[in-house]
Amino acid sequence: MSPQARSRDYKKVLQNPAASGGRRSGTGEVYYMYAIIKTGGKQYRVSVGDKLNVETLAVEAGAQVTLTEVLAVSGEEGLKVGNPTIEGATVTATVLSHGRIFKFRRRKHSMKSAGHRQNYTELKIEAIAA
Repeated sequence: MSPQARSRDYKKVLQNPAASGGRRSGTGEVYYMYAIIKTGGKQYRVSVGDKLNVETLAVEAGAQVTLTEVLAVSGEEGLKVGNPTIEGATVTATVLSHGRIFKFRRRKHSMKSAGHRQNYTELKIEAIAA
């Protein structure tokens, strides 16, 4: 299969792509590591450096949080899928902020601030340990 036909999801992965310029020596392929985690009843696909909003977590802003419900990890060895979770796999994240969803349309002066608006916690993914 040619590198152009292979999608990003099926490429093998390095933990820290910046350390080797995102390339594995001699192959010319770019590697990405990702994990599928479950938190707040939802599932998210995350990579190192990603920022995402999840259901509110009872943790202070700036603190580290370890997510243990890891459903799948794609690494150098290929894809590992848990039944339902992978034993010993963790995703470490830093809590950036807490907030409430606020919808607006730019240049239209249309803002939604009434009704049900869900609280969230913004996370930055620091490390994936399989």
